[in-house]
Amino acid sequence: MPFSTAAGSCHTPTLTLAASWPTSSRGRAPSFWGRGTYELFANYWPRVKDPKHPIAGPLNGLPKYVASRSLEGATWNGSTVLRDVRAEVMQLKEADGPEIQVHGSVGLVQTLLEYELIDEVHLLQFPLVLGTGKRLFGSGTIPTAFELLATKTTPKGVLMSTYRPSGRPSYGSPPEMPD
Repeated sequence: MPFSTAAGSCHTPTLTLAASWPTSSRGRAPSFWGRGTYELFANYWPRVKDPKHPIAGPLNGLPKYVASRSLEGATWNGSTVLRDVRAEVMQLKEADGPEIQVHGSVGLVQTLLEYELIDEVHLLQFPLVLGTGKRLFGSGTIPTAFELLATKTTPKGVLMSTYRPSGRPSYGSPPEMPD
């Protein structure tokens, strides 16, 4: 099963289930969150009972995974706690099923990059600078090279790009300067 991450402004979690992108699994992909993002979502979305709601309808009915060593249990319908992220995500990837998406959960994204468990990154860049908040590729990020697969710009200037990790970057020497 493919494993992808959708990441935009990390100041708040990014939710793309009702957006127009990515279209391959919109509203049908299981979600994977870190404990903090999961608790934030689990405190709100289960209370939205309308099955036709564009976000709550699919989200409440789909499988949800939460990475946590401390969460006692996950009570939101369809939720599973993963304690050993590396081993359990490798098992999920080997299973036959739909892609799993990570929204927000910057720490989880860092862990998945470290273990080379992400197949695609869907990155949304908004034309603004917040100045504060979590950095997706902040301090401690494992250096990773990416191959650009697709890019699109919305009429409002949001750049939507899809990348595939292509291993660790190679570093070269600067060209020699003429005398």
